[in-house]
Amino acid sequence: MDQYFLDQNLSRYWNKEMVLKTCLYLGSFAVTYTLILTQSVPAWSLLGLCFFLGLLTTGIGFNIGHDAIHGAYSEKPLWNKILGYSFVLLGADVHNWKVLHNIIHHSYTNIPEADGDLHPVPFLRFSPGTPKKKMHKYQHYYALFLYGLTSLMWVFKKDYVHIRKKQHLIYKKRPATSHQYRELVFFKVAYYFAFLILPLAVLPFAWWQILLGFFVMHLAAGFTLAIVFQLGHIVEGPEFPSIPADRLLKDIWLTHQLRTASNFATNSRVGDWLYGGLNFQIEHHLFPGICHVHYRAIAPIVRATAVEFDLPYYEQKTFFSAVKSHLRLLKSLGS
Repeated sequence: MDQYFLDQNLSRYWNKEMVLKTCLYLGSFAVTYTLILTQSVPAWSLLGLCFFLGLLTTGIGFNIGHDAIHGAYSEKPLWNKILGYSFVLLGADVHNWKVLHNIIHHSYTNIPEADGDLHPVPFLRFSPGTPKKKMHKYQHYYALFLYGLTSLMWVFKKDYVHIRKKQHLIYKKRPATSHQYRELVFFKVAYYFAFLILPLAVLPFAWWQILLGFFVMHLAAGFTLAIVFQLGHIVEGPEFPSIPADRLLKDIWLTHQLRTASNFATNSRVGDWLYGGLNFQIEHHLFPGICHVHYRAIAPIVRATAVEFDLPYYEQKTFFSAVKSHLRLLKSLGS
């Protein structure tokens, strides 16, 4: 991998495509939000704009915030910090995300006793290491509906719960600082003001209509967030290794990532712009410090190396084939 970037005389970080994506996503978000607040479009189209705004927030999260929080957007930490705060447009707390995603998920990928992503809510069973309940028999029917509530739970509950937690599964967390508490409160209040209070104050609609627009926005955002993240790990193929009695995993971390991640729709140029490199989940887990605009180029290197060392390289050809695989796995885990 080092040799590739040397030979191509490339930086591992942003390039012109990444800057263009950033400008388009942030600009589109600003324009759409302004159109809604100023009612510059017919009233009948406002609900559609709310849905589109939800999609844009996930696009910003996938393409900008995710890379920046990983330190992969720029070689300059300040730019990563600034652009990482674009994540608050999802209503999410940056500190909590760093702990739950960067540290826990990337360290203990697909380990039921350690990876919190395998335990979203009791209604879903994502791994063989999770206790099975009668309701799980039907999870492949209702899971997609629950995914639409993901970002609402994030905005109103998840961050408040996790910032107070001293331990998440097996991981003992450092106590959040007073600054991190103040930051969470500041950005939550700003979010509630921008997406609830201000619309209620300036738009000539009933309160329930404003809440409907808010819900539609989160329905789009929550479903998109949840389904894209599940397709990288909760599909047929990737393993769910359990922690042995001596609490030591015998696998090398790099091979563990190959065994527990899966790509999807890697031939889709549209996917490159929508998923922020999360369709190249294997490359992301092996090299989270490389900006996602390089994943398409480095994927053949990773694939060839996996073959050379007789290691798996799981991949679903399209987005929809990955969704089908995800639902089949949910059915199997619930049966």
